[in-house]
Amino acid sequence: QGVDQEMPGIDGSDGKAYFTPTNLNLLPGAKIDDMVGRQLKMMLRHGLFEAANRVCEPPNCHEELYMHSAASPGHAALSAELATKSVLLLKNTGVLPLRLGVKTIALLGSACNAPSDVSRQQERFDVGSYYNLGGSGRVIASDPVTIYSGLSEACKKHGCKLVTEFSDNVDIAIAKGL
Repeated sequence: QGVDQEMPGIDGSDGKAYFTPTNLNLLPGAKIDDMVGRQLKMMLRHGLFEAANRVCEPPNCHEELYMHSAASPGHAALSAELATKSVLLLKNTGVLPLRLGVKTIALLGSACNAPSDVSRQQERFDVGSYYNLGGSGRVIASDPVTIYSGLSEACKKHGCKLVTEFSDNVDIAIAKGL
């Protein structure tokens, strides 16, 4: 039935926490023991309760959780490769890669020029952006390149023009003739 834990700082998909005292009281003790047991077995198997494997003592983990960089040249190369291979273009009629004949490109929607508040993301466990999600598995990009800034640079080289509508309102984009 899915994951047996809820991460701190988030609620379920409906905006409500599932593992509330009321909901837990509805589960048989054996079910709770099974759910907790699987989590503890994994933690014991990997030595997470051993003092030598502890990185910090909660609640004093801000530095370890938010201020350390796990980046290396190898990680950066893999990240660039994965990002390049994972981009999905819904319809390419010969526009990409950019060629000299492309005159105008329309960028529509807030995701094309979304801000990334790195400081706030480092302060809050549950804050994400278009470039990363909140939660325990997140990696905070220090200076992500937006679609707009990347294509702006490309258009400088190729002589094309960008027309933009950064709201998520389709009616505004249509009214502008985009």
